[in-house]
Amino acid sequence: MSAEEHKAGCALIEQHIKTKGFDALPSPFAADCCVEIYRNGMPLGIDAPGDAVPFLVTLCSGAQLGTASKVLKQHPFDLGDYFRRQTYADDFNLYTANGENWGQKELFSRIIQAFALADPEHLRQRASGFQKIDGYAVFAAMEAGLPEIELGALIEAERARYRDGNHLESSQFALEHALSESPYLLTHRSLLPDGNPVAFLRKSGALHDDYLNGLHTRPYFWEGVMWGAFSAQGDRQPLCTQLLNAALVDIEQADPGFALRLMRSIDFSRLEEAALSKSFVRGVFSLGKHAQSSMLLKIGVLQAATHQSDEGPINPTRVLAPTLLGCAEGHMDVFVETPHLVVHDLLTELANMPAHHLGLNAFNSLSLVSKLKLPEQVWDIHTVTSAMTKLLGALTNFHCESAAPTTTKASIDESAIAALRQFNNTFLKRWGLNASVFTIIPEQAQAVLALSDFDLSALGQLSESTLRKRLELDLSL
Repeated sequence: MSAEEHKAGCALIEQHIKTKGFDALPSPFAADCCVEIYRNGMPLGIDAPGDAVPFLVTLCSGAQLGTASKVLKQHPFDLGDYFRRQTYADDFNLYTANGENWGQKELFSRIIQAFALADPEHLRQRASGFQKIDGYAVFAAMEAGLPEIELGALIEAERARYRDGNHLESSQFALEHALSESPYLLTHRSLLPDGNPVAFLRKSGALHDDYLNGLHTRPYFWEGVMWGAFSAQGDRQPLCTQLLNAALVDIEQADPGFALRLMRSIDFSRLEEAALSKSFVRGVFSLGKHAQSSMLLKIGVLQAATHQSDEGPINPTRVLAPTLLGCAEGHMDVFVETPHLVVHDLLTELANMPAHHLGLNAFNSLSLVSKLKLPEQVWDIHTVTSAMTKLLGALTNFHCESAAPTTTKASIDESAIAALRQFNNTFLKRWGLNASVFTIIPEQAQAVLALSDFDLSALGQLSESTLRKRLELDLSL
């Protein structure tokens, strides 16, 4: 149909509303896959499936939610189809007949709330799919009043299916990707559910241990928030700053220690310029004495500085420019003044952390220190044993032998195992240590140690796939 036909059809619906109300609305575009929506003869910047047009015109006419849900029952449409087909003008900004001003999130929120009243079961069935398609829908779903369709609940359900062996359905963890992408939409406070940063953090899944640990994906939600907060430019800075403050103040008050736990999980290599700014570095080390002594944080800042460096060996004193050392206010001096303690301090911190806080970033840190040009390291068997036993437990949680090679989960596992392998070859073997540093080796950990280049003679029975993979790694295939 032409634009004129779309305009005429929308006008027909509007005229019916004015003269007869919202019952028995005409549906002139029911069979069309794409219709441009008009109000008062003006395009609204929305293209949508034809069967959704009566409902959309109803919303734009200023109808209350109860009325809109009744129209939806008379003119149902598939939410999954809607989000696959709908498009919006780049500058979409809708002024409704009753004077409200909506962006995409506000419109989506009304649509989802109407479905929550008219057909909540359909909403539950489609919630996962449409939040993978459109980032604004992630925010809108948190205002529907149905906790089970909120992103955090959907992510946890996806993880549960994976743990139950349903690897094909959830192997790419697109919902976690949707969470990681969400900071790039943070341009105004009304995006957040009820304008509440803490509510968003709790409902989104951004506080969950598996997400912070990078157990299934390489998360970058918090990196995106920090980039927005510290880059000092753009519309995203105010809201990103509010979210960061909510985590470091409000969440910290409710859950003491969360701020340090969050900072230890950050992949600083994703932050580059922001991580090397004075405001960022000072912010990292402003979380109290525990943050100031955290080797994970120090290695993280160094990791950002080495982002463009060759694989190794990396000379930390060459990377740590005077500017970086200065804004760190002495907290990075260990790499210059006592470099022989770097690995000892890292292992001490890892040994003292709760096991469920050890995530991908801990292994990234092992990888980085293995590349650094450091003097002979001070070490003691107790610290090494404690840290490595805890790391083994964490890595056992990562390793999923049946994960398909092309999935994000397999990539995460390989990255973590490669880091331990690198650390083993750089330090443990040089110190004369082997698998005996682990006082107890659970059966499920045998494969992890084999892939990490520990002596096979100290391990138990291994599967053919593990032995084959070990051989491939040994041959660098």
